[in-house]
Amino acid sequence: MQKTFATLILGIALTTGAHAQTTDQGSNPDAGLTPIDHIVAVVNDDVILRSELDDALERVHRQFQGRQLPPENVVEKQVLDRLVLLKLQVQTAEQNGVRVSDGDVDQALQHMASQNNITMQQLRDTITNEGLSFAEFRDNIHDQLVAEHMRDRVAQDRSDVSESEIDIQLEQQPDSDREYHLATILVTVPDAASPQQLKQAQSKAERVYNEIEQGRDFSQAAIAESGAQNALQGGDLGWRRAEEIPSQFSELVRSLKPGEVARPIRATGGFYILKLVDSRKAPPVMVTEKRARHILIRPDELKSDQQAYEQIVNIRKKIVSGEADFEEMAKQHSADLVTGAKGGNTGWFGPGEYGSRFDEVLAGLEPGEISQPFRSEAGWHIVQLLDRRQADVTEKRKRERARQAILERKREEEIETWLRQLRAQAYVDERLEG
Repeated sequence: MQKTFATLILGIALTTGAHAQTTDQGSNPDAGLTPIDHIVAVVNDDVILRSELDDALERVHRQFQGRQLPPENVVEKQVLDRLVLLKLQVQTAEQNGVRVSDGDVDQALQHMASQNNITMQQLRDTITNEGLSFAEFRDNIHDQLVAEHMRDRVAQDRSDVSESEIDIQLEQQPDSDREYHLATILVTVPDAASPQQLKQAQSKAERVYNEIEQGRDFSQAAIAESGAQNALQGGDLGWRRAEEIPSQFSELVRSLKPGEVARPIRATGGFYILKLVDSRKAPPVMVTEKRARHILIRPDELKSDQQAYEQIVNIRKKIVSGEADFEEMAKQHSADLVTGAKGGNTGWFGPGEYGSRFDEVLAGLEPGEISQPFRSEAGWHIVQLLDRRQADVTEKRKRERARQAILERKREEEIETWLRQLRAQAYVDERLEG
């Protein structure tokens, strides 16, 4: 559990930083002449204090304890850049009316605890043991949520994917039955870069690549040199299916052997050094599909929720007693017009297609059994399980993943462009020593 939370808190610290803290100077006669804290960056009309940066740096060192880090000034600059970028996102979100409630923060904390199979009190204790006050941790979570909502708003216009885009994506991914473990180093290039800036970036990328070829550790090089958001994770992108890899890299990835590092290539945002850590055949996707029929009674202006419940209870009673036929009752009474016209028949469907409540109820039924009335967001239901089967949905999921990969790629491109513009247009004065 400690390792999990070390990673978790590292992420919080790298993107937010705790509130500034003052220190007691005791009886030092020079205390009044020595600043307790000082500004390390001015970000538009806000500041980042040395104490905030120190808090974030402390967590970096704790996370990478036992591993060699680049020189302190390099790590310090990486962390400060992350703090600046988050500050800009929060400022922009506030200007655009993006708000996060206390309830949203509580829900995020509860989810965090659930993901780690601990209670909220254990989460609180762990945060405290890691050196943060829980109030500061809440503030950090709040800022992250605000920034996330702002990024979602920026990217929401890039949400359409056509079937032809999916077809093209799959044609470009003949190895879509494979997964790749990737790592990258990004040498950034500013928008509208001059030829000199491009030359400098390319020279840096070539230098880093040559050093890796001569034995420099890739992850350490990423921490020290990369301008990507995952730099402090050693550039690790984790396992990705072929369709989740940006098209500008897909051909290159297929040409690499596990452990091999490719020469720098020019792509969106700068020059990338790509490493194929490993590859494997993706397993087939098997799911349990159900075939069922159901009846929906929906409350409306003329029918209260209680009346809808009483009606579905009465319908079920007639069907179970043999007084009425399920199919006929669905055609006469179901508010689901699509399935109602088919006697309530849903056809075969997979997990989640009718909602988690449907799946939960059907999981407790045997074929032929009719459920007790249950409530969903749509209204009151009864459902009869007709059959179950194991189905290979690899091709279907492949198209779904291709769609999601295209959406995510569009989203990432939109956000990266916005972040670069945000940084370029902001007033930022970094004041690190040296």
